[in-house]
Amino acid sequence: MNTFKRREFNTVVIGGAALAGNAGFVNAIALGGLFASTVSHVTGNVTKTAVQILRGQFMSAANTGFLIGCFMLGSFASGIIIGDSKFRLGRRYGYALALESFSFLLSYLLLKASSFSGTYIAAFACGLQNAFASSYSGAVIRTTHMTGICTDIAVIIGQWMRWKNADLWKLKVFIPLLVSYFVGGLFGYTSYLYMKDKSMLIPAAFTGCCSVLYFTNRATRDAQKRLRDATARVADKLKSVLAIPGLASDSLMRKKARELVERTLDAELYAAVSPSEGQNLTAAGTAMALSTVHATTSAGAEMYAHLVEEEEEEEEEENEAGESKGRH
Repeated sequence: MNTFKRREFNTVVIGGAALAGNAGFVNAIALGGLFASTVSHVTGNVTKTAVQILRGQFMSAANTGFLIGCFMLGSFASGIIIGDSKFRLGRRYGYALALESFSFLLSYLLLKASSFSGTYIAAFACGLQNAFASSYSGAVIRTTHMTGICTDIAVIIGQWMRWKNADLWKLKVFIPLLVSYFVGGLFGYTSYLYMKDKSMLIPAAFTGCCSVLYFTNRATRDAQKRLRDATARVADKLKSVLAIPGLASDSLMRKKARELVERTLDAELYAAVSPSEGQNLTAAGTAMALSTVHATTSAGAEMYAHLVEEEEEEEEEENEAGESKGRH
């Protein structure tokens, strides 16, 4: 595993475990005391809504349904801020963490004022966090609920015991998530017993500190400069690709051009985050750097998107033509 991949993997494990612990903390407060309802996941709330409707408890059903909607709204906001569910060091997690921190603080203030809307804001914050990253190298990552994590751990162990063929490395991701969520629950309910509604200030402070650390890391600025230089080179190469004679009418050429672009992006990206001079970029610096390919070079991103879009449209037309011939 090269240096970059090791940093990325460590960030998934450490960062994911910290966020899972945070979610377990919040959910223990919610379920055990303040809300008497889960806010970090929605499976039970969906069933609860159905039961409440059949019992004629329409106001309760509306409240529970609104919790579900707020969780989804948080995930919607995460999609807007971060832009992709696949984990990659450098996406705009700092902004999302800042919003999550503010949401937990607002939840506390509303609960202190005896407003049930604080529950909705807490659900929004959990939905926001859960959508930070949903996959890493084929592993499905969730930090606010453990159903999928427990399933994946058991499946991997079963595959290994029966077939001796399983992605055992994923256990290094899933087990820390599960343990951290459990430990977070222990600390969460303990804090509620002693601090009551003020216990919500702990996840607010935790996510706020994570956001500040992300933004203030000195290596982040160095990495951003390296990526700006690298992506400028990518944009120049993309322009030369688009200038290839016959590219607009030759599907094979477009496919080759797309492969060239992807190789170029990878080469420039790794050169920027792992410079040959051996300068030691921290995980946070590398993280901020990697997002720049899609976030700061509109020229390169737009040209790449144009190539991809044209190729996908052509493939759709070919599929439709094939289906039409099959029917005849």
